[in-house]
Amino acid sequence: MKVSPKQFIEVWQRAKSLEEVAKRTGMLLSACSARASHYRLKGVNLKRFSRRPTTDWEKLAALADSLSEGGGE
Repeated sequence: MKVSPKQFIEVWQRAKSLEEVAKRTGMLLSACSARASHYRLKGVNLKRFSRRPTTDWEKLAALADSLSEGGGE
């Protein structure tokens, strides 16, 4: 489905997250983000979503270690 600029702006401004925009438009997250950036450069005042929390790799490594210590099977 092709999303018009008007439809994109309506979805973007009503959504609570970038993920919601992607789901509702059928577009990739990266495409939604790029399109919003382009619109902002053209003067369209789109709201900004908070960034996703960063991944705590140390905690994930510890989790993997703890699961493999017990045999995991």
